[in-house]
Amino acid sequence: MSEQVKDDAGNVKDSYGPFYRLYYSRDWGQSWWNAHTLASSPMRVAYAPSDNSRAYAASTSGAFYRNNHGGEAGWFEPASASNKPPVGTITSINR
Repeated sequence: MSEQVKDDAGNVKDSYGPFYRLYYSRDWGQSWWNAHTLASSPMRVAYAPSDNSRAYAASTSGAFYRNNHGGEAGWFEPASASNKPPVGTITSINR
């Protein structure tokens, strides 16, 4: 779905998107910042129960990402070409 920017009268001024982003908040959800833009929609996000600074995310295209900074900047794909998960939707992230 694309996003729309409207003027005060409700007329569409601009349209953009879709964007496939992961967001984070430092103030209990009062404000949100873009942490990473994915190639497809985020499907699942989970934090490691043994380390709350490590987060994982899976996308609808089967890509898998890791973050070692509490979900903020620094997302990366931990797998190399030889050990990537098979292409497809990841429906769960097990701890």
